[in-house]
Amino acid sequence: MTIIESLERYAPLSEECKKALLERAKIVIIPANTGLLCPDQISDRVYFIEKGIIRVYYYADEDADADASSITSWFGQEGGIVSSISSFLSQKPSTEHIQTLEKCHCRVLTYNDLEELYVEFPELNLTFRKLYQFYIQIYERRMKLLKTKDFTKRYLYFLKIYPTLANRVKDKDIASYLEMSAGKLCSLKKEIYKSKRPDEELPNYLIS
Repeated sequence: MTIIESLERYAPLSEECKKALLERAKIVIIPANTGLLCPDQISDRVYFIEKGIIRVYYYADEDADADASSITSWFGQEGGIVSSISSFLSQKPSTEHIQTLEKCHCRVLTYNDLEELYVEFPELNLTFRKLYQFYIQIYERRMKLLKTKDFTKRYLYFLKIYPTLANRVKDKDIASYLEMSAGKLCSLKKEIYKSKRPDEELPNYLIS
């Protein structure tokens, strides 16, 4: 999905705005396992993913073993965006890491370029407001879901919002996103497979 297709899911754009976006948003190809941001750095870029997967994560304890303490807060995939949103909007240091999980083809906009585009094309303010609202809603739904002790429901929710990632992302990263152990997730997947449990409908407050 191109940057234009991605943004027009939220609001239509004029031809002049589309042209300016394509001129400003630089094309980059980033190898897998490349760090894009570390804590204490300011997130001054937003990545529009045309191909690949990017993970946003943090450490519960910066002094602990990285694999044991890293907590996934976000997955970006085709058609999505990735940034450390709080840092990007405030232009203050981030507390998160951002890393590619696959070779990624992206369009990249800097904070300054986006601010200039907002002034030149006021229509973009509506587009990005709706985009941020969409991601805030996903974050809030995840926070609500993590309050339930039903781990199966947590995993089914992951499959609902990230239907193509289950076989592309390591179990340990999915497990950390759902706040369960990798062993628990492995057992859960086997249990679902054996029982052939159908995809359950989630509570309205999670999907509305």
